[in-house]
Amino acid sequence: FAPLGKSKYFESRNVGVYENSTSDFVVARTLLLNIMNLANVYSINVEKIDQLGIVELCDDVEIGCNTTIDRARFGVTRIGNSTKIDNLVQIGHNVQTGAYCGIVSHVGISGSTHLGNGVMLWGQVGVAGHLNIGDRAEVLARSGVSKDLAPNGRYFGAPAVDAREGMKVVMVPKQVDRLKKEVEELKAKIKELEEKLKQ
Repeated sequence: FAPLGKSKYFESRNVGVYENSTSDFVVARTLLLNIMNLANVYSINVEKIDQLGIVELCDDVEIGCNTTIDRARFGVTRIGNSTKIDNLVQIGHNVQTGAYCGIVSHVGISGSTHLGNGVMLWGQVGVAGHLNIGDRAEVLARSGVSKDLAPNGRYFGAPAVDAREGMKVVMVPKQVDRLKKEVEELKAKIKELEEKLKQ
């Protein structure tokens, strides 16, 4: 606890309360001073790490408008033969795509992820870093890939799972509404039967 000027002032770890000497008005406020002191003790520094690698575009690659492909930290960010990339796609550093991949708009692929041949990522798919997506895997729109995906699979959801399972999860809210309606109807029938039994 410490006084502040002529006002009565009490300070706890993160909140200060003081009473104005000219009125009974009490003000509580968050002490930003504590945060500033912490910032001084644990100074925050941002250090730029140069990306020294390159981007390699193989034969017959197409890249849409406003798509960004980050150069590698070391080595190569590689886009494989005949891969087609739509508009507004973000491809992180050191990503490797196989041949004949399709990447639709608003897809984000984090660094050091490897896509096999013939992988299809539909719109707004997000892929975490350092993953492997197997040959001919297909990830449906708005899915989030958080682990490696096996070849030849079809995936959906966040996190991405087998598409059939993912679709079931999406359908659950509709099933809940239907089940609630059925329960209400059953409750009404039970009430009706109970009233008949009382007679």
